[in-house]
Formats: sequence, C-alpha cells, structure tokens
Amino acid sequence: DAQKQVTLRRLSEFCTEDPTVYSATEIRNMLDMIHDGNRPRNNNDAKKQGGKGTNATPTGKNNNKNTPKSGGGGGGLKPLVKAHGIVGFIRFLDCYLLTLITKKSKVGSIGGNDIYTIKNTETFPIKPAEGNATG
Repeated sequence: DAQKQVTLRRLSEFCTEDPTVYSATEIRNMLDMIHDGNRPRNNNDAKKQGGKGTNATPTGKNNNKNTPKSGGGGGGLKPLVKAHGIVGFIRFLDCYLLTLITKKSKVGSIGGNDIYTIKNTETFPIKPAEGNATG
C-alpha cells in the first residue's frame, strides 16, 4: 500500500474566532438552530410547518411528540462532553487536538473570586471536513 501524503493545514484556515459576545439565551438559540438544521428531514415535516421543514419552535421546543429525539435517527447536535474551560490546541501529526477541562475542584477564594484546580481533561481531534482538504 502506498502511504497517503498528509498535509497539515493551519488551524486558522478552518477554525476562526467569532468576536461577538453572546448571552446565554443567544447561545441556546444558536445551538437550537444548528441542531434543527442538521436533523434528517422528510416531506411531512415541510408540509406541517408551511414549507420550513422543521418541528422545532424558535425556543427549541419540539411541537411534534412523534419526532425522535437527537441520537435516535441521526443528525442534529449530540453533546460530547461538558467542559469548564479550554486548556488549548496542540498540533500533532495529521490534525490539531483540542484539550478541554472536564472536571474541576474549588481550592480557595481570593477577593471573592473562586480558585479552581483541574481534576480532569479530555482531548478531541479537530479536523477539517475531508472535502475541504487541499494539498
């Protein structure tokens, strides 16, 4: 077998920071929109919603009790982990790795501000979509 040539792209080519500061409600609404936009569709969904093809309201509440929840039929958003913070990105071999703080413990307080220690982290590969690869 011939080895596949791997070209590591710069993180900034496929991952950028959004300078906007979002409220908790705006974040929830955006996640609901992304989840809804990635769900599998059928023709009945579009007819029920006047051509929109969705059963979710703008608040993310499902109006159709027969619609499977995420994880049942594929598509949508599926939480991977609850994170308390980002340790950072590491470039390694064929991709970048994102390390998140998944467990913390309060160790003190200074001037009314809580101080935490990291108890656990998880690392996830960050790769661009295969169709977007250049090289």
